Amino acid sequence: MTEDFSAQEHQARMRILEAAWASLTAKEAFWQKVQAGGRFQEDRAVRTLACLGRYFTDRGRGILTLGVAGFDWEAEIVLRTIYECAVKIMLLALVDEAERAELLEEFWDLVPEASDRKTARKAASAEAVLPQGAAARDVFRLMQDERVLRNSRGLTKSERRRIEGKWSFAEIIERLAQFDFGGSKMWEVRSLLHIYGMASHLTHADHAAMDLMFDRALRPVEELAILRVGHIARIATDMSSLGAFCAHLSAPLAEIGRDALVEIDNANSGLFEIASEYTTLFEDDQRAFYDRIFGRDGEPPPAAL
Repeated sequence: MTEDFSAQEHQARMRILEAAWASLTAKEAFWQKVQAGGRFQEDRAVRTLACLGRYFTDRGRGILTLGVAGFDWEAEIVLRTIYECAVKIMLLALVDEAERAELLEEFWDLVPEASDRKTARKAASAEAVLPQGAAARDVFRLMQDERVLRNSRGLTKSERRRIEGKWSFAEIIERLAQFDFGGSKMWEVRSLLHIYGMASHLTHADHAAMDLMFDRALRPVEELAILRVGHIARIATDMSSLGAFCAHLSAPLAEIGRDALVEIDNANSGLFEIASEYTTLFEDDQRAFYDRIFGRDGEPPPAAL
C-alpha cells in the first residue's frame, strides 16, 4: 500500500529516486548500444543478453515509478524479477563459449518445451470450469493442442524437471558461486537469496509478509520515516549495482567500449553517495537495539527474544 510521507521524508526519497533514474538511464543507453552494435546481429548470445538487459531496464522503470508513487512493497515484489534477470545475464556472460551455446539452446528451446507441458495441464483445468460454447474455452484448448506444443526434443518428465530445476534462481546462484572472479569464488552472490526470498514472501502473502506489515504498523513514527527511506535506498542501490555488474560482464562479448561503462559507474557513484546518507542514518538508529540484543552494551544479552 502507499504511504503518507512528511515533506522531509518525501524530499529524501526524491533525492534517491532521481539519482536512481540517472543510473537506470545510463544502463538503458548501454543496452541500446549493444543492440546497435555489430555483434548483436552476429551472435545469439549478445542478442539474448540484450533482450535480458532491456527487460531489466524496463522493469527498473516500473520499480522506480512505484517508488515515486510510494508503493515500496510493490517495488520490492518487482525487484525479484530484476534478480531473476540479472543472474541469467551473469551466467551467460561468465561461462565459456561451449557452455554458453548449450545454455542458449536450453534457454530458448528446452526450457520453453518443458514449460509448454506444464502450461497445457493448467489450461486443461481452466477449460474445465468454463461453460460449453464459451469463447475462452478455445483459448485454453489451443494451449493443449499438440500442434502448438513445442516437442522437438521429446523431453521425458524427468528431463523436464531437470531442465526447469537447472534454470531456477537457487540453482543459478549455486552455479555462479563456483565461478572465479577477481581472484576468488563468487560466493557473495548467495547473499541475493535473502532479499529474493523476502520478495517471494511478499508475492505469496504468507506469514513473513504479514510480519513485515505488522513491523511497519508498530514502529514509532520517527523511526518509521528513517526505515522507509532506507528501504527505498536499498531497493534503488540493489537494482543499480546489479545492473552495473551485468553491463560490465556483457560489454566484452558485445564489444562495447569503456566509455559506456564509465557513464554507468559515474551514475552509480552519484546514487550510492546519496543513498549512503540515509542507510547510515538507519544503521545508526538501530545500533543501540542490536547492541542490547547481542550484549555489546556492557549488559548480559536477554535470555529470550
